[in-house]
Amino acid sequence: MTSFRSRPFSSIANPDSPFHTAILVGLVATLSYLAAKLGGALILHPQTVWPLWLDCALLVSVLLLVARRIWPILIPVAFAAFVLYDLQVGVPIRSTVWLILADTVEVLIAALCVSYSFDGVPRLNSVKALAKYAFFAVILAPCAGAFVGALAISGGYWISWRICFFSEALAFLTLTPAILSWVSEARSWSQKSRADYLEAIGLIIALVFFGYITFVASGKSIPPALFYSLMPFLLWSALRFGSMGVSTSVIVVAFLSIWGAVHGRGPFTGSGELNNVLSLQLFIFFAATPFMVLAALVEEHKQAEQAIRESEERLARVARIAILSELTASIAHEINQPLAAVVTNGHFCLRRLSDAPQNIEELREAIAEIVNDGTRVSAIISRIRAMLKKTPLQMERLGMNEVIREVLALTRNELFRGGVTAQIELAADVPAVLGDRVQLQQVMLNLILNGIDAMSMITDRPRKLLIKSAKNPDSVSIQVQDSGTGFNLEQADRVFEPFFTTKPEGIGMGLSISRSIIESHGGRLWAESGSKGALFRFTLPTQD
Repeated sequence: MTSFRSRPFSSIANPDSPFHTAILVGLVATLSYLAAKLGGALILHPQTVWPLWLDCALLVSVLLLVARRIWPILIPVAFAAFVLYDLQVGVPIRSTVWLILADTVEVLIAALCVSYSFDGVPRLNSVKALAKYAFFAVILAPCAGAFVGALAISGGYWISWRICFFSEALAFLTLTPAILSWVSEARSWSQKSRADYLEAIGLIIALVFFGYITFVASGKSIPPALFYSLMPFLLWSALRFGSMGVSTSVIVVAFLSIWGAVHGRGPFTGSGELNNVLSLQLFIFFAATPFMVLAALVEEHKQAEQAIRESEERLARVARIAILSELTASIAHEINQPLAAVVTNGHFCLRRLSDAPQNIEELREAIAEIVNDGTRVSAIISRIRAMLKKTPLQMERLGMNEVIREVLALTRNELFRGGVTAQIELAADVPAVLGDRVQLQQVMLNLILNGIDAMSMITDRPRKLLIKSAKNPDSVSIQVQDSGTGFNLEQADRVFEPFFTTKPEGIGMGLSISRSIIESHGGRLWAESGSKGALFRFTLPTQD
């Protein structure tokens, strides 16, 4: 995904609400003026060159976060704030007009191209999305605006064009992605743990500390190694916090390096303002770009992993439905028995109520049986709904003996129909495991049904299904062994492969999904075959 449809400021930017629109207009005017004022504070004198100009990047960030229908209100308000600042600092009227025209070209190209190409608010969580954003916002818009803006600056046209282009492009590379990521990730960060917040705070503190030493406290000559001291923290931000972490970290580095240059400190001083600014801008560009690409690759990898997990969950749910469809007759039988008892006891109560005098004790017993049978039906339906329901993975402490008993309750009639005797050997001291109840029930259900199917053609010996639990030093062991035909050594290695099956009507996914479930729980599932029957065993790590 490279964009999200919901507008984070939609409640503020509701054009049908004059009050909310007025708040947004005031906020944009204030931020635009402060951005222009901050840009003015970062100007290098006496040649009046600036390494970074934030106003257009800030305005485009706001426009991308609100509905397009209120852009005609916000853009003139922001430009009025820019003009106000220019007049306060004494910028000539002619230069102010050219600068506003340049800002208009730049803002419209960046906002319209990015908004329509992403069909919403952009999220730079893939290399493709990052490249698309960089082309429109970092290259095209500043390049077009610089052709107009250079006319507002005295001196050589191409030198002025270079100053305008790099100062605006750098703002779009650093500030806009940071604002967009802060807004888009705000909800997910509200659910982060305290450890994540402490890690993020530690990262920012480390960046500020080493950035201050490198760019502010070091004077005009610094050891080259100090530049490399920032690389581990930028790498840390890319790997752990994605595009939001890199954007935030780059802003810290950019601010400290520019602040040091403005105050005559750090490595970007001493060779003339024009050369200093160009060196500073190139440094920030080449420091930010590779780590932003790395962050996009990391987020692409996370998205791919999430897609695989969702596919596995959908496939597991389909397999659960397929398994339960095989139990339709058994489920109907399990439900019909208590329902028939409910009807019988109900008729009994009606007959006794017509008698005079009534036997209260008999009525109480009959009603109690109705309640018990109704509870039994409810429990059966709840177990079936839990296995069919589409829910996210819910890890909890649970006992495997309890899971086994719940599955046996579902398969009781299936065992009876197959003429199978279940031999249950559950150890009393089995500790709890951390797992998803529905998924572990699915594993047990699949192993039990496979065992019943494996014994369907056996006539020369009893059909027995051994289900056993045991305690290991650091795990729980579950064993399901049938007395069927078994399989050879080659099949024992292949039974867990997708689409491999020994049953004519099978699709070969049950055991593959079961192994994936057990491995996702940190356990192991394997098969063994003897002369009579097959044995499946899996282990799960304990939580005690």
